[in-house]
Amino acid sequence: QNFGFDVVLGDPRLALKEDLLAQDWRDARSGGTRGLRTTFVFSDLIKKAENYDFVFFDMGPSLGAINRSVLLAANFFIVPMSIDIFSLWAIKNISEALKIWGRDLSNGLKLAEDPKELEAFSHESRLKFLGYVTQQHKERTEKGSARIVEAYSAINEKIPDEVRNHLSDLMLPRKKLSAHLGDIKHLASLAPKSQTLHSPMINVSASGSYTSMRKQAREIYTAISDNFLNSILGG
Repeated sequence: QNFGFDVVLGDPRLALKEDLLAQDWRDARSGGTRGLRTTFVFSDLIKKAENYDFVFFDMGPSLGAINRSVLLAANFFIVPMSIDIFSLWAIKNISEALKIWGRDLSNGLKLAEDPKELEAFSHESRLKFLGYVTQQHKERTEKGSARIVEAYSAINEKIPDEVRNHLSDLMLPRKKLSAHLGDIKHLASLAPKSQTLHSPMINVSASGSYTSMRKQAREIYTAISDNFLNSILGG
């Protein structure tokens, strides 16, 4: 109720199903009905959420079986990026993984044992790259304005080219929109305070430095939300 939307809490026990999804993926690639139905588990969940405008999945930083099933069910994905060389490598890995998964799923569907069992699901390739957000970089104040420090800036400048080189096929048609949706800055203790109060960071009720941090959070996430919606609408 405090957040204004419904939240389904994650559970570490979901990771126990990783092996099941991995095993059934092998069956899915060869057209097995059980494997394909298991692979579409999150597609089924989304179909049941038809009264919602958006369904968001907060995924861990991996290309494992659970995340594969989520991405195969989704319309869009956003990449949160720390400004380091590992994130640059991750862009390439994501691109390669999505191509392989799409090809394997397409082959599996062509070999499906019982196509009628899968009629409820849309099998068209619809996943698009909506953009990325950067986080956890340090800044220094110079002449009254914040600047990203040089060590981070060198890597940050490489990100747009890496995105264009590896994810351009999945990008939405844009007018003058950037794939960079915004920066998520470190807001000191605002995040743990938000968790303690069970309240969004933009609505944390606390005095002192929390007032300015709450204002910053509202500005940051409002800008990202606007860019998110503009990207979907095509600018």
